[in-house]
Amino acid sequence: MTHHRNHIVCSFLLTLLYFIGYTQNKNLDFQLLFSCKEKAELINCDKLGYIYLSNGTNIYKYNQKGEQLCLYSNLKKGKISNIDTYNPMKILVFSKDFLQLTFLDNYLSPLNFISGNLADYNLYQPTLICASHDNGFWVYDDVAEQLFRFDYQGKPTNESISFSQITTEKIIPIQMKESESGYIIVNDSNSGFFIFDQFGTYIKQLPIPKIEHFDIYSDLIVYCKEAQLVALNLNTLNQQVVSLPQNDIHIVAIQDNIIVCLNTEGNVSVYLWTPTN
Repeated sequence: MTHHRNHIVCSFLLTLLYFIGYTQNKNLDFQLLFSCKEKAELINCDKLGYIYLSNGTNIYKYNQKGEQLCLYSNLKKGKISNIDTYNPMKILVFSKDFLQLTFLDNYLSPLNFISGNLADYNLYQPTLICASHDNGFWVYDDVAEQLFRFDYQGKPTNESISFSQITTEKIIPIQMKESESGYIIVNDSNSGFFIFDQFGTYIKQLPIPKIEHFDIYSDLIVYCKEAQLVALNLNTLNQQVVSLPQNDIHIVAIQDNIIVCLNTEGNVSVYLWTPTN
């Protein structure tokens, strides 16, 4: 079953790369599946095709029919600043204000899985967090200016060099994600993307500034800019663009043939896309 699904995903990815690479002659047909009634600040989708959105207080989970499946809310843990669906069975939720790390199952019910306060992890000033392979997670510490990885038991396993050894510019990362192939991507709105391997070893910088949010699909960094969907290949560094179905989209999340769009007014629309001649 896993092999069959991987084959489907690889075929889809090749299709995506082909049509994005030939956007001057091809178009994408966006079919609106549904629009969410809730306003949102955060959006995400997982590898199973489920859609997530949050207004900072609640998390809502939808299927592709537009049916709301689950709701998570916990005001005691502070405003939700990040949702990471790297593992759909162990969804990472981070509340930066209270340094609260929470893991949810696929019904958005809290797990006891190393949830707690990041102050207990011997960090100085953790500001970003993302899920990692084997149920681990990465944390960026603003004082140390480093990445730290913890395993499924909350034990430290890896760390990066300081960003001060990489660049003379002061780095203030605003987002971090791990790709399924093991890349760690850290985004700074002034300096662009910094790429690390799965052990925290620095690889390269991609100086693309003024990107406030990105998503990862296989080895593509995907983000929106000026009403266009931009796909940047981490390996080849080729960058191609596709026009989006709305002019006011400023955040996108992508998985397989689903694109979740968040506009500047907080409205969420979910599209199915197919290439057309």
